[in-house]
Amino acid sequence: MTPPSIPTIHALRRHVERNHERATQRLKQIVDHDTPSFDTEATSGAITLLQGWCEAQGATVDTIDAGGAHADHLRARWPATQEPRNHLLILTHVDTVWPGDETTRRPFQHDGDRATGPGIFDMKTGIIQSLEAIDAVLAMQPLEHTTLTLLVTTDEEVGSPTSRDLIEREASTADVVLVTEPSSDAALKTSRKGVGMYRVSAHGRSAHAGLEPQAGRSAILEIARQIPLIDALNDYAVGTTVTVGVISGGSARNVVAERCHVDVDVRTVTPEETRRVHEALLNLHAVGEDVTLDVEGGTNRPVMERTEVTVQLYQRAEAIANHLDEPLSETAVGGGSDGNFTAALGRPTLDGLGAVGGGAHALHEWIDVRRSLIQRTSLLAGLLLDLSATPLQESA
Repeated sequence: MTPPSIPTIHALRRHVERNHERATQRLKQIVDHDTPSFDTEATSGAITLLQGWCEAQGATVDTIDAGGAHADHLRARWPATQEPRNHLLILTHVDTVWPGDETTRRPFQHDGDRATGPGIFDMKTGIIQSLEAIDAVLAMQPLEHTTLTLLVTTDEEVGSPTSRDLIEREASTADVVLVTEPSSDAALKTSRKGVGMYRVSAHGRSAHAGLEPQAGRSAILEIARQIPLIDALNDYAVGTTVTVGVISGGSARNVVAERCHVDVDVRTVTPEETRRVHEALLNLHAVGEDVTLDVEGGTNRPVMERTEVTVQLYQRAEAIANHLDEPLSETAVGGGSDGNFTAALGRPTLDGLGAVGGGAHALHEWIDVRRSLIQRTSLLAGLLLDLSATPLQESA
């Protein structure tokens, strides 16, 4: 494989550097726009802002109805100027885990090469990187035979319930999927664990705790018996984790609990482990007499496996990073992203192309501004140019 020449990569970076102030201002605007997953009005304002930026860069923009529970998703498309032979898809999301007034307490702050603010690392910087990288590529040359699509969803942080079908439809026609979720200690993500979400509920019989406790059947006691059985499904040696994260039950101190449930988080590294844990959870049965047990849930995100084609994509990125003197490595992570969906469809997917920084979902969330908005944006631009010139299937 032959990456873009050193002069070409450096020209891309010069373009990114010239527009660094614009990128920083865009980042401030989008970070200071609260975008909770379930706040349709607030998040719609951010989508409108992004729509204007995409249209100003020559994209055809559509908004896709999320059914009212979330703001509309955004799809921006830069069509090929001639017969399309290649389709590149960039996946992003604008929703964050923060409440609707978080930016009043913690607005965007920029001090030297460090910037902070709600959602700046996960993953609003990745959206700005995507826009600036596309701008740099189009400034170099028209994408004659490549269609480029940017997808911005509004429900990723809650499991992508309304965007999954859209993501999978777009990915089904894509030759490569690039995910600008944040990096992991600056490393790109070539594999992710699958994610499962379950609720195990016990139903017993209430009774007065002082007058006739023996007439009751405690749902709390049943769940207490189930938790060791759930915990036994862990297999740390292969990377499977099964975590009871929430327990809730009972109605009052002096009442034998009629109801109790636990919420269970499952992370697996192979489809086989996903099936094993899924079947074991669904086959749980009540231990106590006159108590019933229900299990709901399943796989939310399939495993994103490190495949030969993933390695080829990473190597393409690594070659460009070498031209930029930008250290690059790859890693596997336990968290899921929308890239899990596309990888499970067999689409070549490279994740973690977004911000360099840390503190995802934490109050100290931060990014390295120069590495994120200049070096990694230039890397993404170089990768887009490389894949448009030499599609992945032609380099295999």
